[in-house]
Amino acid sequence: MSLNVPLEKTHDKIKLDWLDLSEFNVTRETIINESAKFHSAPISTEEKSLLWKFQVIEYKCDEKLNFVMNLVTNMVISDGLSISCLSIEIINIVNSLIDGKECEEMQIHLKPLPDLHTLCEERNLFNESHLKTIKKLNEVKKPKLALPEKFKTNKRGFLLDLFKLDKNMTEKIMKISKSKGIRLTSYFQTITIYALRKLFLENNEPFPDQIPIEMPANLRFRLNPKIDLNACRFLTAIVRFSTEKLGKYNDDFWADAKHIHELIIQYTSAETGYLFSVTHLKYLDIFNQFFRFTKTSETACKFMDLFDDEVCDLGFSNLGSFVNDSKKELDGKLSIEEIYCSDLLLSVPKITSAIIMHIMYWKGETMFQIGANNYYIDLPSLKRYKDLILETIEETINRIN
Repeated sequence: MSLNVPLEKTHDKIKLDWLDLSEFNVTRETIINESAKFHSAPISTEEKSLLWKFQVIEYKCDEKLNFVMNLVTNMVISDGLSISCLSIEIINIVNSLIDGKECEEMQIHLKPLPDLHTLCEERNLFNESHLKTIKKLNEVKKPKLALPEKFKTNKRGFLLDLFKLDKNMTEKIMKISKSKGIRLTSYFQTITIYALRKLFLENNEPFPDQIPIEMPANLRFRLNPKIDLNACRFLTAIVRFSTEKLGKYNDDFWADAKHIHELIIQYTSAETGYLFSVTHLKYLDIFNQFFRFTKTSETACKFMDLFDDEVCDLGFSNLGSFVNDSKKELDGKLSIEEIYCSDLLLSVPKITSAIIMHIMYWKGETMFQIGANNYYIDLPSLKRYKDLILETIEETINRIN
């Protein structure tokens, strides 16, 4: 058995760090904070060829050695599904090397994929008629959802929290959502909105009746032929739409969830063209050219602010069970107990939501990640928001029971 290493030099493309905390008393919060610190460390100008940053944290829990693997890639080459699948593939390779075996991941030779725009056009997912839909959608004035000024710290930084819903809670949510005729994405999107409203009201801040929504929709399964999960590429479209006036908060949750469910189905449809309302905007190409010219993210972000006045400080993504169902985890000394996906939120002015959440189904449980731009929200407020999310989930379960 041998591992074929590409002839191309990779020393400047992949950076590996090892953090040994095995001699220290560490908490889960310590591990999460170290992960956030690694994730947010800027890439220096000398590392312009860097594509991956890879960190292993070694620590002990109940006298047993544990590891956290943090894998950071450039968004140009990867999206949430890609990097999650890549994490499992890496562990499969490590287990195979430990056992002196050869796994499928060592044998697969992948060809480079075209960019998202080219794929959509070559495989007839996007056509010129969609441009009219996009133009019409972008002419509609959308409501804004901005975090209150009192949450601001004016300090650059990335906040991160990782937690999970156990099998029992996950099964309850799946059962109730199915009985109500809504997808889990719709359920959790509504949960995050309800919890954020509670956070606003606790701080005596008004909350809008209509909510702008931004969510990613992966295109790899919509293309014909589909793109295999082994292929590492950014294949995600960002969908933007707005709700009508939501119902009687905390009294009509399921009616609001149903409304959001119907909007998600409508706006994530490739047939209508709404799916491409962000990825195929012409000003994005202008932004890219401007960024190449200025070579500073701050200047480029300010420039983008002039072209896009939409404000949606809450982003949500459901990676679903694709990774769990499609990637086989091999038996070995290492096993993945929890897996999370995150976006880095550091830009000032911000070009994404101030808070972005990702959930993923893994081994019967729901992995829940919350990331936030510390410039726009302080740590106590974010922690309270997490508590309100869990509280709102409990309320929806108990109300049915």
